[in-house]
Amino acid sequence: MEFEKVIAQNHTSEHFKGIHLTRAQIESIVKAGQSAPIIDELRDQFHISVISSERALEYLTESGKNIPADLIEEVSLGGPVYFIISVKESDLSEESAYLYAGIVMGNMQLQATNSFLGYRFASEQKKVTLIDQVLKERLEIPQDFKPVQVLKVGYVEEDIKKRKVSHGEVLTNIIK
Repeated sequence: MEFEKVIAQNHTSEHFKGIHLTRAQIESIVKAGQSAPIIDELRDQFHISVISSERALEYLTESGKNIPADLIEEVSLGGPVYFIISVKESDLSEESAYLYAGIVMGNMQLQATNSFLGYRFASEQKKVTLIDQVLKERLEIPQDFKPVQVLKVGYVEEDIKKRKVSHGEVLTNIIK
């Protein structure tokens, strides 16, 4: 897909299908995250984990935690995968950590759209905080990293190619 179309059709999705992503699709999204335009010296400050919705449901159920009903429903649908972006606990300010994690995730969103897949942010704090030390180990998140963002990616009910293209919704002032 050409870039102008990708950015025009780059919207979050609501309804996902139970179709599994291929390994190549997952790897292309991870590569997009790894290629994010962040400072080279900070690249080792970020970690991307990938888990299928079925495995996520298994891990959450086994954790014995009080899982919100909407999250159980969300992961029960099957198909989509979750990309968990974690940040190394370091001298990097929390604001910078979230900013750079957002840049990593932004590249991943663009790649998902380019691959005619949908995505949805699943990074409400109540969901991210469910990832405790035990889940971190099961997700193979390095010990000194903290999960900060979660991106759900999968096939969607809507036809991404037919999405309404919108422009000019953000207030803009160009000064010459």
